[in-house]
Amino acid sequence: MLNEQYVRAAQRDREREIRKRIRDRRPQPSQLHQRSVRRAIGRSIVQIGFRIAAEPQPRLARSR
Repeated sequence: MLNEQYVRAAQRDREREIRKRIRDRRPQPSQLHQRSVRRAIGRSIVQIGFRIAAEPQPRLARSR
């Protein structure tokens, strides 16, 4: 009897913790703007890197 109560209590605690984690993961309205700005900056940096990599590179003189 006590074992069943312990198992139920442990399961309720586990479920409560999972609900709390899911609730905390949801982005707050203030965080949405920051995330989108970070993504936009990251994308622009990646695009600049691709452009630089695509440019023809001058050949360097080989040292003997």
